[in-house]
Amino acid sequence: MKRMLLVLDISALFLFIVLIGCVPINSAQDTSVLSPTSTPMLVESRIKGQAVYSKYVDKETSVTQIFLKNLDSGDTVQLTETGSNDFPKWSPDGSQISYISWTNEKHYDIYVMDKDGKNKTPIVSTNANEREADWSPNGDEIVFVSNKTGNDELYKIDLDTKSIVRLTDTPEDEAFPQWSSNGNSIAFISTIDGGRTQISIMDANGTNIRQVTGYQLEGFDRDPVWCPDSSCIVFTRLSMPAKLMLIDLNTMEMTSLLGDSANVQGDEGWPARSPVRGFITFAVMEKFFAIDMKTKETYPLEIQGLNLSLYP
Repeated sequence: MKRMLLVLDISALFLFIVLIGCVPINSAQDTSVLSPTSTPMLVESRIKGQAVYSKYVDKETSVTQIFLKNLDSGDTVQLTETGSNDFPKWSPDGSQISYISWTNEKHYDIYVMDKDGKNKTPIVSTNANEREADWSPNGDEIVFVSNKTGNDELYKIDLDTKSIVRLTDTPEDEAFPQWSSNGNSIAFISTIDGGRTQISIMDANGTNIRQVTGYQLEGFDRDPVWCPDSSCIVFTRLSMPAKLMLIDLNTMEMTSLLGDSANVQGDEGWPARSPVRGFITFAVMEKFFAIDMKTKETYPLEIQGLNLSLYP
């Protein structure tokens, strides 16, 4: 399965990932994934903007393509047609979308396309697997993962000069890099304690690496996303079930993002931050929502898929 290349090569970790991202669900049985009585409060009205997301077009071969939905009109268009494409991410100005593409050479490359799907251009394309790209807040750089040295390490590329800088150099694997809102730091996951994954952060130049979450016997941590003011990080704890957690970087206090309400049913995951409004989008059993981190109001996006990025 090609999607296994998107995460660390750890069988237990992959088992948990399957729970939140790769198992088809019966939507007819999943009518109240997040109810209006949950905490945070579900708002039935739509929010404006556009959502780009990936979903399976052929589950037997694990082929995914990228789609764009206008949240105002509800219209949806398919942006990619050939190969297998995933992890779309809006540029900060909303003019472009980065994504990864499974190429004919049987590895992942990082591409950028215009918001209408035109001008698909490879940004990082080597014989290794490059994936999990994230834009810097000013749109000048992209941080990404590559295994060109054998294990997964973090790099960033200057989009003007195309120069690439290596950020990590460890015997372990790193993955899922995410730029902070202020551009000063990068969050990512690292493997410790024989394969357990925890959240770490570093300065944007790769220095001052420090671990944020500790060893958890009951699960793995992944998918770190910075809060709009860079004071906290939302991440997925792959337990049973998977839960979205929030850690305050000032107090190091950790809480559940959605609360412990019984009305939140199923695995939670795939958090992402919209570049302008700072909404955190997430999925519960592959159904996507957006939460306003200031008001804690939660909006259904009426999208079912694998990875999603909201603009603005």
